[in-house]
Amino acid sequence: VQESKAATLAAKKETEDIINATAAAMDAKEEQVEAEAIALLAINATASSGEEIQNLKEEIADLDREKLALEDNLDSIQRQNSSLCVELERERESNAETLQLHRRQVSDAKSQA
Repeated sequence: VQESKAATLAAKKETEDIINATAAAMDAKEEQVEAEAIALLAINATASSGEEIQNLKEEIADLDREKLALEDNLDSIQRQNSSLCVELERERESNAETLQLHRRQVSDAKSQA
């Protein structure tokens, strides 16, 4: 009977040891799964951030191209404006000379009359 009790106690102890070892293994596995989940979240966040950063870089590049195009357009408009100002000044000078000539002619015509 005592041998049976001792065997039962030994079996019970062995079962408790197995349960404790299994619980410890489950805790370790749970910690590993949590660590892997955190790593995956970090990888996903990094990938998302990387994609967002790449998208922002592409948007900045697009805006830079648009800015350069607008600057080129502005330069072209400013050159045209300068040319038109020069042409306008020539027209004014020509009109002033023509007006002066007409005034002389009118003055000459009045003096001859």
